[in-house]
Amino acid sequence: MTQFLTLTNRHEVRHYVPTVIVGTYTNWGYSYSTFTLTTTRTYMSVPYPCGTDADYHHVPYMVTTHEDLYDECPVGQVKNSKNECVTPCDTKKEDLKKVFPNTDDSKLQEIADAINKYGKDFGIDTKEKLQHFLAQAGHESTNYAGREFSAFEENLNYQISNLGTNSKNFKKYFNTILAPTLDSKKMNPSDFKRTEPVNGIYYVDKIKFANYVYGHRNGNIAENDGYNYRGRGIIQLTGKTNYTLFNEFYKTNYDENTDILNNPNLVASDHKIAVISALWFFNENVLINKNINNDSTVEDITKIINGGLNGIDHRNQLFSRAEQNINCI
Repeated sequence: MTQFLTLTNRHEVRHYVPTVIVGTYTNWGYSYSTFTLTTTRTYMSVPYPCGTDADYHHVPYMVTTHEDLYDECPVGQVKNSKNECVTPCDTKKEDLKKVFPNTDDSKLQEIADAINKYGKDFGIDTKEKLQHFLAQAGHESTNYAGREFSAFEENLNYQISNLGTNSKNFKKYFNTILAPTLDSKKMNPSDFKRTEPVNGIYYVDKIKFANYVYGHRNGNIAENDGYNYRGRGIIQLTGKTNYTLFNEFYKTNYDENTDILNNPNLVASDHKIAVISALWFFNENVLINKNINNDSTVEDITKIINGGLNGIDHRNQLFSRAEQNINCI
C-alpha cells in the first residue's frame, strides 16, 4: 500500500516507521534508492528538496510487512509446510538404489520424491537423520521376498506352528503349539488358526489374531480396533492413538478433506501418505526426543521404533549402505 510521509521545510525529517519499508521512488526529480528498515524502532531520513518554499511536501513511499519482505529464505534453505525457512536434505533414486538394490526403480522414485517434498516438514535436515530414517523405514517395509519398500501393510500371515517360539512370533502372548497350555496367562495357538490350511500349513486368522495382540493398547478399545489399525505405511503406523494423532496432523497441514482415521487403508494404498506417516512417526518419536548425530547407533533408534531389537541385523546392514551412499543433495 502507499502511504505519505510529511516533510517540513527543514533539510531532513526523521519519521518513526512502525513497519518495514522498501522501495524505489522518484519525487521532484530526485531518485531514492531501494532501502530497507528491518526493525520497528528505526527512523527514516529523507533529504528535503532544494529550491522550494513550500512548508509541507508529501513524499510517497511503499510499506510492506516483515513477512512479505522476507518471502524468500536465505541461500540453502526452503520453506516447509509451516512457512518456516529450514535446511532440506534431499535424495535421489540413483542413491537409494545403492542402498535398496532389490527394490523397483519406480517405487524408489516415489520414495525419493516424497522425501524431497515432505522431509523438510519433519526435521530431516542432515544426512545422519536421513540415513537412520531410511534404514528403519526400509526394514519395516520389507516383504517376504526381501524387497524393501514393498510391504506397505503389516503381513499377518503368521504360521500357527511358529507362534510363541520367539519374540518375533509373539512369545509374550502365546504358548507354543507343542505346549499349548503351559502358561495359563498365554493363549493356545490353535485357537487362532484359520479354518482351512494353505498348502498344508495353518496360518492365523488375521482379524482374530490382530484384535488379540493389538487390542486394549495404543488406543485400541473397540472390538476390531486391533485389526483396523494394524501396521501400515513404510514404518508401520500402528494403533488407533497413532492413527488419530496422524489424522489430525494431516488434516491441519495437508488436506482437511482426507479422513485417515475412518479410512486407515489410505496409509497403505496412498504411497504419499505412506511416506508422510513414516516421517511424522519418526519425527514425533525419534527426532523430537533424540539428537541424531555421528554417535547415534542403529540399536538406539531401533528400540524407539520397534520397542526391541527385532531385525537388528538387517537394519544395521541398511544403515551401513545408507552411510556409504546417502548425502544431502
